[in-house]
Amino acid sequence: MSSKTLLHYFLLVTFCLGCAGGSSSGPHESAPPQTTIAAAPPVLPPVSCSQEQIEKATAAFQAKHFSGQKIRAASDLVMDTFYQNPRASKLPPYEVLKLGEMKGYDRKRNEISKGSNSFVVDLKEAQKSQYYIQCPAGSVKTAMNERSCNSLCEVPPSYIWGGMGLYAVTDPAKGIELDLFRNFDHTNSISKHPGMDCSGLVYSIFATAGLRVNKDLNKTHTAEVADNTPARSYLVTDTPESCFTEVQPLKKEIQPGDLITWKTHILLVDEVGKDPFGIEHIRKAEDCGFRNIKPDKATLIAMNSKGGFDFANELVEQDYLVNTYYAAGVYQHILMHNRFVDQQKSKNPQFTGAKIDEQRFLRVKSRLSGEVVSEIEKRVEAGDLMLTGVGVGTSKMKFGEMMIAGPQPLFDLAIRACRAKFNSASPSKSPEPAFIPAKVVRHLAAVGKAPCECISRNTEMIHLRTQLDSKIAAEYCQQ
Repeated sequence: MSSKTLLHYFLLVTFCLGCAGGSSSGPHESAPPQTTIAAAPPVLPPVSCSQEQIEKATAAFQAKHFSGQKIRAASDLVMDTFYQNPRASKLPPYEVLKLGEMKGYDRKRNEISKGSNSFVVDLKEAQKSQYYIQCPAGSVKTAMNERSCNSLCEVPPSYIWGGMGLYAVTDPAKGIELDLFRNFDHTNSISKHPGMDCSGLVYSIFATAGLRVNKDLNKTHTAEVADNTPARSYLVTDTPESCFTEVQPLKKEIQPGDLITWKTHILLVDEVGKDPFGIEHIRKAEDCGFRNIKPDKATLIAMNSKGGFDFANELVEQDYLVNTYYAAGVYQHILMHNRFVDQQKSKNPQFTGAKIDEQRFLRVKSRLSGEVVSEIEKRVEAGDLMLTGVGVGTSKMKFGEMMIAGPQPLFDLAIRACRAKFNSASPSKSPEPAFIPAKVVRHLAAVGKAPCECISRNTEMIHLRTQLDSKIAAEYCQQ
């Protein structure tokens, strides 16, 4: 009997001892003494579990072996596969303040998904703005290069609203194949390149980890189910269908594999560090406010797929401008945005994009010292940095940079973590949020409480398609 068969038999017997039909007879009485015949092995109870019982018991066994680190490992696998680069997930976080948003794309409204889909208009620029893919200098088209498994230089990826990948069963014995390089036809008709949105990325990570996000067994892994599992759906953890539980945003509690989600976006925690929210320097609860949070000191790294960096509502922005780091980030974003508008109008006088109005520009600038303003202006000019509206796509980013893009939910999360540090629920001097706050949620499998319905069955297990069939794929990508 092979070791695999033996293990399977052992698991079945272990799982089914409590549900076997009838009682066993014989193994409790000693056999008569024998001088020439070895003693017979004990008779095990008959295996009479139903297939459903076996699947539930197997799921319970598997659930014990899940952890946040296993979910994080699945996120690295998805990222490396998406970029066809086994080192993609090991690169330092993408920094918008140093790199800007991706260039070489334009956007068009998708009338079916109601979102904005990007498409390449300048291939060289789109190649140059790639962070996770190294395209040969001066090359516009290449099928393969020595530093990547299957170069995506011909179709450089970006953020795509409604990007989910495609789920299909090509071989029932192997389960479901996830093709990260294709999307719905109505999306592919605009975006000829790969791309995912934030919820599509998160769904693919949990599917790859062998986990379901909903207990409804009719919702097997498909692009349609992924499309109907937006960021806001993870906010609701108190329903019988949810496979998640809320955890407090404390340094000692938040862990890799957790989700930070709010109404319009979702992040997967990749690294936590000593000061995830930039609050360790705060010594008393009453100082837990906008002004004292230090986003530049936050050590949390998150994986997400980020679209264009929109500016906060002006009224909201005024509250947050007391935070110097936030004000500096907004000022740089304004400069990068205005630079892009100037560039586009120089190329096309019909371009309808508008620059940030002068009053708002000056109001933000007035919050900063002349030295900081000069440094930011030099950085934008020297680095050719722009906010193009395309975003950065699938990436790992610092929590502090995300706070500039989502100040309301993320500053509020940091403030709540700060108050919790002092066991204080009392409000600080900062205004209370008039919005749905962000939550930190964790899959039940990572806390050892996952029911069968939260674990993918064998027929639902995901196999990532690498779109590779070359020798390089086998030797390089499968490391």
